[in-house]
Amino acid sequence: MKIRISLTLLLILYLAKLNSQNSFNSDTTAIKKAHDPSSCVNIIVPNGNAMGKGNFYYRNSDILFNSFGYGITRNININAVIDLYSTVKTISGSSKTPTFAILPQYNFNLSPKIHAGLGFVYTITETRLTEYNSVLPVFSFNYGNKDNYIGMNLAYGFFDVTNVKTQVYSIFFQLKTAEKWRFLSEYIYFENGGMLNIGLKHLSQKRTISFGLNNFIINKFGVFPLPFFIVTFGNKRK
Repeated sequence: MKIRISLTLLLILYLAKLNSQNSFNSDTTAIKKAHDPSSCVNIIVPNGNAMGKGNFYYRNSDILFNSFGYGITRNININAVIDLYSTVKTISGSSKTPTFAILPQYNFNLSPKIHAGLGFVYTITETRLTEYNSVLPVFSFNYGNKDNYIGMNLAYGFFDVTNVKTQVYSIFFQLKTAEKWRFLSEYIYFENGGMLNIGLKHLSQKRTISFGLNNFIINKFGVFPLPFFIVTFGNKRK
Protein backbone atom coordinates (compact mmCIF):
# COMPACT_ATOMS: atom_id res chain seq x y z
CA MET A 1 0.00 0.00 0.00
CA LYS A 2 2.80 2.38 0.95
CA ILE A 3 4.64 1.53 -2.25
CA ARG A 4 1.56 2.39 -4.34
CA ILE A 5 1.12 5.69 -2.54
CA SER A 6 4.80 6.53 -3.05
CA LEU A 7 4.66 5.64 -6.74
CA THR A 8 1.48 7.70 -7.15
CA LEU A 9 3.10 10.70 -5.47
CA LEU A 10 6.21 10.35 -7.63
CA LEU A 11 4.04 10.15 -10.77
CA ILE A 12 2.11 13.28 -9.73
CA LEU A 13 5.37 15.19 -9.07
CA TYR A 14 6.79 14.06 -12.43
CA LEU A 15 3.68 15.11 -14.35
CA ALA A 16 3.65 18.44 -12.54
CA LYS A 17 7.30 19.04 -13.44
CA LEU A 18 6.72 17.99 -17.06
CA ASN A 19 3.70 20.26 -17.34
CA SER A 20 5.72 23.15 -15.91
CA GLN A 21 8.50 22.60 -18.46
CA ASN A 22 6.03 22.34 -21.35
CA SER A 23 4.32 25.53 -20.19
CA PHE A 24 7.65 27.34 -20.01
CA ASN A 25 8.71 26.08 -23.45
CA SER A 26 5.37 27.00 -25.04
CA ASP A 27 5.49 30.48 -23.48
CA THR A 28 9.05 30.96 -24.72
CA THR A 29 8.05 29.80 -28.21
CA ALA A 30 5.03 32.10 -28.22
CA ILE A 31 7.20 35.06 -27.23
CA LYS A 32 9.71 34.31 -30.00
CA LYS A 33 7.01 33.91 -32.64
CA ALA A 34 4.99 36.96 -31.61
CA HIS A 35 7.73 39.55 -31.03
CA ASP A 36 7.05 42.97 -32.55
CA PRO A 37 10.25 45.08 -32.89
CA SER A 38 8.27 48.33 -33.31
CA SER A 39 5.63 47.79 -30.63
CA CYS A 40 5.95 51.47 -29.63
CA VAL A 41 4.46 52.52 -33.00
CA ASN A 42 1.01 51.73 -34.43
CA ILE A 43 1.04 52.17 -38.24
CA ILE A 44 2.44 55.69 -38.33
CA VAL A 45 1.68 57.31 -34.98
CA PRO A 46 3.45 56.41 -31.71
CA ASN A 47 1.65 54.81 -28.77
CA GLY A 48 2.40 54.72 -25.05
CA ASN A 49 4.38 51.46 -25.07
CA ALA A 50 8.07 51.54 -24.19
CA MET A 51 10.58 49.67 -26.35
CA GLY A 52 12.86 48.63 -23.50
CA LYS A 53 16.54 49.37 -23.00
CA GLY A 54 18.78 48.24 -25.85
CA ASN A 55 15.95 47.29 -28.22
CA PHE A 56 15.92 48.79 -31.69
CA TYR A 57 14.08 48.60 -34.99
CA TYR A 58 14.42 49.66 -38.61
CA ARG A 59 11.33 50.13 -40.80
CA ASN A 60 11.02 50.68 -44.51
CA SER A 61 7.68 52.09 -45.67
CA ASP A 62 6.94 51.94 -49.41
CA ILE A 63 10.69 52.17 -50.17
CA LEU A 64 10.69 55.99 -49.73
CA PHE A 65 10.40 56.27 -45.95
CA ASN A 66 12.99 54.87 -43.56
CA SER A 67 12.30 54.83 -39.82
CA PHE A 68 14.51 53.99 -36.87
CA GLY A 69 13.87 53.45 -33.18
CA TYR A 70 16.04 52.75 -30.15
CA GLY A 71 15.33 52.16 -26.47
CA ILE A 72 17.84 54.36 -24.63
CA THR A 73 16.58 53.32 -21.21
CA ARG A 74 13.70 51.23 -19.93
CA ASN A 75 11.33 54.19 -20.33
CA ILE A 76 12.92 56.42 -22.99
CA ASN A 77 12.53 55.77 -26.73
CA ILE A 78 13.84 57.76 -29.63
CA ASN A 79 12.26 57.41 -33.08
CA ALA A 80 13.25 59.04 -36.35
CA VAL A 81 12.11 59.01 -39.99
CA ILE A 82 13.77 60.30 -43.16
CA ASP A 83 12.39 60.56 -46.69
CA LEU A 84 14.59 58.89 -49.31
CA TYR A 85 13.35 61.03 -52.25
CA SER A 86 14.17 64.33 -50.55
CA THR A 87 17.50 62.90 -49.39
CA VAL A 88 18.49 62.05 -52.98
CA LYS A 89 17.42 65.56 -54.06
CA THR A 90 19.57 67.07 -51.30
CA ILE A 91 22.60 65.01 -52.30
CA SER A 92 22.16 66.00 -55.95
CA GLY A 93 21.93 69.67 -54.97
CA SER A 94 18.34 70.29 -56.12
CA SER A 95 17.09 70.58 -52.54
CA LYS A 96 18.43 72.31 -49.44
CA THR A 97 17.48 69.70 -46.85
CA PRO A 98 15.80 66.28 -46.68
CA THR A 99 12.45 65.78 -45.02
CA PHE A 100 13.23 64.53 -41.56
CA ALA A 101 11.47 63.96 -38.24
CA ILE A 102 12.67 62.88 -34.80
CA LEU A 103 10.54 61.93 -31.81
CA PRO A 104 12.09 61.36 -28.38
CA GLN A 105 9.52 60.05 -25.88
CA TYR A 106 9.36 59.18 -22.19
CA ASN A 107 6.97 56.30 -21.48
CA PHE A 108 5.42 55.37 -18.16
CA ASN A 109 2.67 53.09 -16.83
CA LEU A 110 -0.25 54.50 -14.87
CA SER A 111 -1.49 50.95 -14.20
CA PRO A 112 -0.82 47.47 -15.64
CA LYS A 113 -3.16 48.31 -18.55
CA ILE A 114 -2.77 52.09 -18.89
CA HIS A 115 0.37 53.22 -20.73
CA ALA A 116 1.36 56.79 -21.60
CA GLY A 117 4.16 58.70 -23.28
CA LEU A 118 5.35 62.32 -23.27
CA GLY A 119 7.66 63.73 -25.90
CA PHE A 120 7.92 66.03 -28.88
CA VAL A 121 8.31 65.67 -32.63
CA TYR A 122 10.70 67.94 -34.51
CA THR A 123 10.27 68.00 -38.29
CA ILE A 124 12.11 69.60 -41.19
CA THR A 125 10.36 69.90 -44.53
CA GLU A 126 10.97 71.99 -47.62
CA THR A 127 8.60 73.49 -50.19
CA ARG A 128 10.00 75.47 -53.13
CA LEU A 129 13.37 75.85 -51.38
CA THR A 130 11.69 77.25 -48.26
CA GLU A 131 12.49 75.37 -45.08
CA TYR A 132 9.67 74.67 -42.64
CA ASN A 133 10.58 73.56 -39.15
CA SER A 134 8.03 72.53 -36.57
CA VAL A 135 8.12 71.46 -32.95
CA LEU A 136 5.03 69.72 -31.57
CA PRO A 137 4.81 68.39 -28.01
CA VAL A 138 3.13 64.97 -28.14
CA PHE A 139 1.10 63.09 -25.52
CA SER A 140 0.38 59.41 -26.23
CA PHE A 141 -2.05 57.24 -24.30
CA ASN A 142 -3.32 53.70 -24.74
CA TYR A 143 -5.30 51.15 -22.75
CA GLY A 144 -4.62 47.42 -22.93
CA ASN A 145 -1.47 45.39 -23.58
CA LYS A 146 0.98 45.15 -26.49
CA ASP A 147 -1.32 42.76 -28.37
CA ASN A 148 -4.69 44.46 -27.87
CA TYR A 149 -5.03 48.16 -27.18
CA ILE A 150 -6.87 51.35 -28.02
CA GLY A 151 -5.41 54.83 -27.64
CA MET A 152 -4.98 58.40 -28.78
CA ASN A 153 -2.32 61.04 -29.51
CA LEU A 154 -2.47 64.79 -28.95
CA ALA A 155 0.05 67.16 -30.54
CA TYR A 156 0.15 70.97 -30.61
CA GLY A 157 2.90 73.33 -31.73
CA PHE A 158 4.30 75.90 -34.17
CA PHE A 159 5.79 76.16 -37.64
CA ASP A 160 8.70 78.53 -37.13
CA VAL A 161 8.68 80.11 -40.62
CA THR A 162 5.00 81.01 -40.72
CA ASN A 163 4.60 81.17 -36.94
CA VAL A 164 1.28 79.40 -37.39
CA LYS A 165 -0.06 77.19 -34.63
CA THR A 166 -0.91 73.69 -35.73
CA GLN A 167 -2.56 70.73 -34.04
CA VAL A 168 -2.72 67.04 -34.81
CA TYR A 169 -4.95 64.45 -33.12
CA SER A 170 -5.15 60.74 -33.69
CA ILE A 171 -7.01 57.69 -32.40
CA PHE A 172 -5.76 54.17 -32.99
CA PHE A 173 -6.20 50.54 -32.00
CA GLN A 174 -4.69 47.10 -32.48
CA LEU A 175 -6.43 43.73 -32.19
CA LYS A 176 -4.77 40.31 -31.97
CA THR A 177 -6.55 38.06 -34.47
CA ALA A 178 -4.12 35.08 -34.33
CA GLU A 179 -0.80 34.23 -32.71
CA LYS A 180 1.16 35.93 -35.51
CA TRP A 181 -1.46 38.35 -36.87
CA ARG A 182 -2.71 41.76 -35.76
CA PHE A 183 -5.44 43.99 -37.20
CA LEU A 184 -4.77 47.68 -36.68
CA SER A 185 -6.12 51.06 -37.67
CA GLU A 186 -5.61 54.75 -36.98
CA TYR A 187 -7.26 58.02 -37.89
CA ILE A 188 -5.05 61.12 -37.95
CA TYR A 189 -6.74 64.52 -37.91
CA PHE A 190 -5.05 67.74 -38.99
CA GLU A 191 -6.46 71.16 -39.77
CA ASN A 192 -6.94 70.64 -43.52
CA GLY A 193 -8.40 67.15 -43.27
CA GLY A 194 -7.18 63.79 -42.06
CA MET A 195 -5.89 60.36 -42.94
CA LEU A 196 -7.39 56.93 -42.23
CA ASN A 197 -5.02 53.94 -42.18
CA ILE A 198 -6.21 50.33 -41.99
CA GLY A 199 -3.96 47.29 -42.17
CA LEU A 200 -2.74 43.88 -41.05
CA LYS A 201 0.54 43.02 -39.38
CA HIS A 202 2.32 39.66 -39.48
CA LEU A 203 4.85 38.95 -36.72
CA SER A 204 7.88 36.68 -36.61
CA GLN A 205 10.86 36.49 -34.27
CA LYS A 206 12.84 39.45 -35.64
CA ARG A 207 10.67 40.86 -38.42
CA THR A 208 7.15 42.17 -39.01
CA ILE A 209 5.34 42.88 -42.27
CA SER A 210 2.46 45.36 -42.32
CA PHE A 211 0.22 46.11 -45.28
CA GLY A 212 -3.05 47.89 -45.88
CA LEU A 213 -4.56 51.12 -47.19
CA ASN A 214 -3.97 54.83 -46.61
CA ASN A 215 -6.92 57.10 -47.33
CA PHE A 216 -6.43 60.85 -47.21
CA ILE A 217 -9.58 62.81 -46.33
CA ILE A 218 -9.30 66.47 -47.30
CA ASN A 219 -12.12 68.96 -46.78
CA LYS A 220 -14.61 66.12 -46.20
CA PHE A 221 -13.87 64.56 -49.61
CA GLY A 222 -12.23 61.15 -49.56
CA VAL A 223 -9.25 60.48 -51.81
CA PHE A 224 -8.84 57.10 -53.48
CA PRO A 225 -7.14 54.73 -50.99
CA LEU A 226 -3.47 53.99 -51.62
CA PRO A 227 -1.79 50.73 -50.54
CA PHE A 228 1.09 50.77 -48.09
CA PHE A 229 3.68 48.11 -47.31
CA ILE A 230 5.98 48.23 -44.27
CA VAL A 231 8.81 45.87 -43.36
CA THR A 232 10.31 46.12 -39.87
CA PHE A 233 13.48 44.50 -38.54
CA GLY A 234 14.64 44.57 -34.94
CA ASN A 235 15.77 42.71 -31.87
CA LYS A 236 14.57 41.75 -28.42
CA ARG A 237 16.93 41.72 -25.49
CA LYS A 238 16.12 39.55 -22.49
